[in-house]
Amino acid sequence: MIDRLKLLKELQRELPKIEKDILVYSESKPELTEHLQAQYDKAQ
Repeated sequence: MIDRLKLLKELQRELPKIEKDILVYSESKPELTEHLQAQYDKAQ
């Protein structure tokens, strides 16, 4: 049986690492950076 609260806490600890990896990846791809910025601006 999966302990949902334990899993959630473990995944939340990993989130900063994943966010950093995504940021590094997106910054290495100018077209992706532009797309993400456009989506962000549109959401504002």
